[in-house]
Amino acid sequence: AIIRQEFLHMIHRTAEGQHLDLSWIDQGRFDVSEAEYLEMVTLKTAHYTVVSPLRLGAFCAGITPDERFTPAGKDLGVAFQIRDDVLNLSESEGYGKEFAGDLYEAKRTLILSHLFSKITATEKAELVQRLATARQDKTEADIHFVLEKINHYRSLLYAQQIAEEKAKRG
Repeated sequence: AIIRQEFLHMIHRTAEGQHLDLSWIDQGRFDVSEAEYLEMVTLKTAHYTVVSPLRLGAFCAGITPDERFTPAGKDLGVAFQIRDDVLNLSESEGYGKEFAGDLYEAKRTLILSHLFSKITATEKAELVQRLATARQDKTEADIHFVLEKINHYRSLLYAQQIAEEKAKRG
């Protein structure tokens, strides 16, 4: 029964995070704050990648999970997701996913949260227009524009630093 409860808790948190993410897409929202993004990935990613596996492992071993599993698991899960987002925009071998696929999909990431907090109103209007374009209609020029702004405002570096802080704390 306790394992079933843990699985249900994990499923509910993941669904809550997915709902937040999809609601931003439905609303056409790109200026998601850092706090909103971190809440979403804590729910959507951290619970099923780290928090619940740690807790389930303890339950399966016949022991009560350490109370520190939850905060540590949240930090590690968030770090994992941010690192994945950073790797998506890093031209490195072995990542195994499409370079800049997150930009083609207009996924809400910490990188974009940081960028939207730094850009000018004029840049914001153009950024939203380019990101809101359907994936099949996005051009390399659209992606290049977004990458240029990410590099200019050091948003990739910022996200990497946050991932490292979270990983260390976790």
